[in-house]
Amino acid sequence: VDSKLKRRAKKETIEKIEAHLLSQNISILQSETKADAIKLLNSHYTATFQTFLIVILMLAIVSAFGLSATRSVQILERTKELGVTKAIGGTKKQIIKMLTDESKVLCLCSFGISILLAIPGIWAGLLLFSSYTLKTTATLNTFSVILAPTLWLMLILLIGRRAGRNSVKRAAEMTVKDTLL
Repeated sequence: VDSKLKRRAKKETIEKIEAHLLSQNISILQSETKADAIKLLNSHYTATFQTFLIVILMLAIVSAFGLSATRSVQILERTKELGVTKAIGGTKKQIIKMLTDESKVLCLCSFGISILLAIPGIWAGLLLFSSYTLKTTATLNTFSVILAPTLWLMLILLIGRRAGRNSVKRAAEMTVKDTLL
């Protein structure tokens, strides 16, 4: 209730100032508060933000294909090693776990590098954006510091788990004779 009263009082004050200026023959082309300007900027940048999200998802999909292809080639190059592992008693389950864990480690390294680059990039972009467009200093919110990287980590781990899944299964199902030929 208190905030509604404040908004109403602010609106009435602005209307009085505009009426006074008009009575003095001073024309007013546009009148807006800082809150109105921020609302307008938010509406304009929503489309840009959504476009960035689509681009990020497309990059994740392309990265998944790249990781899958890399994993397939890596597994093909390691068939002799996998055959030796099977020859000394390695089971299908152990081979799948070993190869899947390698994908997870690769994804975690990728996540670490992306965090080292993303957080300073987000911070610098936010400072530049807020100082040039809003003429204020903005701060990082919980979403950009904690939630977004957590969502990215989950997406990366999901991609890492799925990448090369078929080639991992094929490699684990190969016989020792097939791997050593």
